[in-house]
Amino acid sequence: ADIFNFMLSCVQSLLRLFILMPDVVFSKGGTGSLPVVLASRFYFIPIIIHESDAVPGLASRISARCASRIAIAFRGAAVYFPVKKTAQVGNPVRPSLARDRLEPPAAKKLWGFDPMKAVVFVWGGSQGAGRLNEFMVKNLVSFLDYFQVIHQCGALNFQEVKFETDVILAEYKDRRARYRLLAYFDESAIKDALQAADLVISRAGAGSIFEMAFFGKPTILIPLSESAGDHQRANAYEYAEAGAAVVVEENNLGFHLVLEQARRILEDSDTWQAMSKAARDFAKPDAAKKIAEEIMKLAND
Repeated sequence: ADIFNFMLSCVQSLLRLFILMPDVVFSKGGTGSLPVVLASRFYFIPIIIHESDAVPGLASRISARCASRIAIAFRGAAVYFPVKKTAQVGNPVRPSLARDRLEPPAAKKLWGFDPMKAVVFVWGGSQGAGRLNEFMVKNLVSFLDYFQVIHQCGALNFQEVKFETDVILAEYKDRRARYRLLAYFDESAIKDALQAADLVISRAGAGSIFEMAFFGKPTILIPLSESAGDHQRANAYEYAEAGAAVVVEENNLGFHLVLEQARRILEDSDTWQAMSKAARDFAKPDAAKKIAEEIMKLAND
């Protein structure tokens, strides 16, 4: 069925591009983008692609053969593309994250936290992360002995996680004030959580990594082992090599290991400062501007 859908998409793309006839086509990859890229190639429309992950998907690797310019976020992706038309520009972050910035103590007060104590942000992403949620529920009381926690668990998991954590915190009422559970974050809440956090525990999606880097947050990354092409592991280790994160593999995800790493980072100001600087250096906040400038160059050629 996918073959026939792909062929239909190619026909639709040819018709749509014939009507629009754009000056440039910009592709972010994914199977839905490939018919448009191929149709653009048929009409000799210049193409620029951007690959967010350290390991590009099949659609991006095929699209690269048609592209005039290739932008990448991670250095590791360069080996998959022609050198002469490839540049590492980073990954754009949402402009709203840069507006109305708060210092960490003020951001912690927004969450009702003690501004003088460390905050750990456990970020499951838009869909949540089942194993991260299980880890947090299992070790919630012990975690709250050391840190204040913002936990984003995903909308699909929220009721289950809330029930379990409510039961736990009913017995340990003194720790309830140190824990905030949310299902899903809009842009404002993500910004508030990242500003308040002293450390982030997260999966290793490209978007999350570059947003954490934008705020200069030291990170413990737990890559999703089932990610396509194992790209999350590649993302995580490249970010760790830059000095901004440590990687904990899922099969090693235990409380004592995570606690050891978290305390090592948070209780040594030199380590925290070095990781924060490495994160900011990795961020490349002008990524969107560079991509836009390259699009305009192709449009004007």
